[in-house]
Amino acid sequence: MMDGEVKVTYFKIAGRAEPIRLALFIGEVPFHDEYVTGDEWASRKGETPFGQLPVLTYQGQVLAQSQAILRFVGKHVGLYPEDPWSAAKVDEVIALFSEVESIISASRFETDEEKRLAMRRTMAEVHLPPKFDMIEKILEKNESGFLVGSSLTIADLLLVVGMMRGITSGAFDGIPTTILDNYSHMQALKAKIHAMDKVREWMKAHPDWYPAAS
Repeated sequence: MMDGEVKVTYFKIAGRAEPIRLALFIGEVPFHDEYVTGDEWASRKGETPFGQLPVLTYQGQVLAQSQAILRFVGKHVGLYPEDPWSAAKVDEVIALFSEVESIISASRFETDEEKRLAMRRTMAEVHLPPKFDMIEKILEKNESGFLVGSSLTIADLLLVVGMMRGITSGAFDGIPTTILDNYSHMQALKAKIHAMDKVREWMKAHPDWYPAAS
């Protein structure tokens, strides 16, 4: 459990903060969900450690980098394994997700629409499927249906409400929103997590981000 005031600062979108928020909510940790507007961000950017959001404020101290925050929260709420090997396997999967993000990020700053769409078509057809196959194989080997061990971890949250949500959101033109439809084990994990009582409660409380749950 986390003692003291907890604040998550991010924009009023799901984005990179969503696995963190959900981990806190599942762990029944009260927290202030601070939203920063685009106008406010220009003046507040210099207040953050690395000029980025999200940041976590805990007991008066500030922690940056979404994965570091998620691990920190996970350790406090029982969503990060105490066993060193299992913890390393969670880290291993999270590193794989980072590789997926790196592939997609290569096209973020391409301003020429035709070139950007071509890049993303190549990503969707060539570069991303091998990574998705790796994730699918991890889930297939684990009888629990989770990525690591027999219960929910931050790796599962990062996959479902982070990577899967982001890739299929339609935010990346040129990458089909159906790109993950045929990955049955990933879809099963998504359904498993979305069926959890605390997750359903969170989703219903945020209908703008989860319209299907409202």
